[in-house]
Amino acid sequence: MRKPKLEQLSNGQFRVRYRIRPGAPRLCEPFGSDPVEAERQYAAWWAIFSQTMIDRKITSLSERTEFDDAAGLPSVSMDDLTLSELADMYSEWARDYHQDAAIPGYAQNWLTSLVIEIIGDVHWTEFTAELFKLIPTELIKRGKNRRVINQIMTDTCTWMQWCYDENKISRRVDLNLRAVRRLRKNKRGVLEKVPKVAVLWQEAEKLFPFLAPSLRTMVTAQFWAGMRPGEVCIMRPRDLLLVPSDTAKKNGADDLMYYFPCHHKNLHRDDNAKLIKLLTWRVRESLQQFIDRSEHEDEYLFKPVDAHCWAIDYNVKEKADRRNEPAYEPPSATKRRERLAATRRQRLEAEQHERFDSQSYARRISLAFDRAARSGVELERWSPNQLRHGAMTMMGDFGYASAGSLLLGHKHLQTSLTHYDHATLRRLARVADKLAEIDPPTSA
Repeated sequence: MRKPKLEQLSNGQFRVRYRIRPGAPRLCEPFGSDPVEAERQYAAWWAIFSQTMIDRKITSLSERTEFDDAAGLPSVSMDDLTLSELADMYSEWARDYHQDAAIPGYAQNWLTSLVIEIIGDVHWTEFTAELFKLIPTELIKRGKNRRVINQIMTDTCTWMQWCYDENKISRRVDLNLRAVRRLRKNKRGVLEKVPKVAVLWQEAEKLFPFLAPSLRTMVTAQFWAGMRPGEVCIMRPRDLLLVPSDTAKKNGADDLMYYFPCHHKNLHRDDNAKLIKLLTWRVRESLQQFIDRSEHEDEYLFKPVDAHCWAIDYNVKEKADRRNEPAYEPPSATKRRERLAATRRQRLEAEQHERFDSQSYARRISLAFDRAARSGVELERWSPNQLRHGAMTMMGDFGYASAGSLLLGHKHLQTSLTHYDHATLRRLARVADKLAEIDPPTSA
């Protein structure tokens, strides 16, 4: 609501023209000809008028939403809720709503836990803008980059928006948090996002001896199909399609296999958006054993329990190799070690989920690097999402940038070239060959 301006007419009189609501007839309020008295009357009039307009707006809002924004409390009776109680409701809703997502409810649970850890488990009425500003300050101290911090702040506002839509809090809390500005670029003391490095297939293969068979297949499928980590985690037999192809037979393969992820990153933007992934012969050969053992079409191909059992056997063998045991081992010691390993397998089988998610998948890759380090093999660490960058870089090295963009599932080629295509020594060597053709070196 704009404050009307105090005007002086040609006859010396002071007045104010105003409207009660947009489109209404303009009204006039006179204040006499004395400038000092007119200013005093004008200030008193504006205090009464502005408060009346605010009360009228609050009354209208309360009738429509059943909330009293003046007091900051709902006009209907409800139990007092803390942030931890709101977090439990939000996470439960997210698990149901994102059932087919790569990490159902995990992002919401992690976000709410982080916010409560920083500002405490306060009552929702105490969640003010001053407390909200503590979140970016603490995250800067923890070394988070600007993009991550701004995303956490936005997700926190989304959480409060959901609470307001569910009539758990008042509108005032939601509006106060949205008024806090995000971190700007090149702010002193704030880190910027570090660009990702592409992982080529030769580097990824070096980790295979320290990965479970299911994880090897996941890495193979993700690289050669240009998939995101979440897309490879939710592979099911019902999402795979085998199509006969004469072109594939000419290249030595039998048929072509396509993968239609039931959930992907851009699905929320368009419900009809479909993503198709091409699975090459290498992926199909590695994937066939998991397809054959599936009991039904809705069963996920990659189960965490398989990787856990493989890790148990690997650790038992690794410890036996490190330990300088005598040539003869008593049968009782052998049986005891096998019994302990079997007990761990049973306990893990009862606790594990039916499929991987993006977080557990990345954690298993990190554990594989730890195994390699214990074995004396030094490898440069990478995350699953870097495989996607490696796929696009490989296609660019061979001059197939457009095909690489289609492999990744991007709508625009510029997206692939800007964010996923990385220059390599092989590509620069090809440029050097072209330059040698243009400007050949002089003979000695």
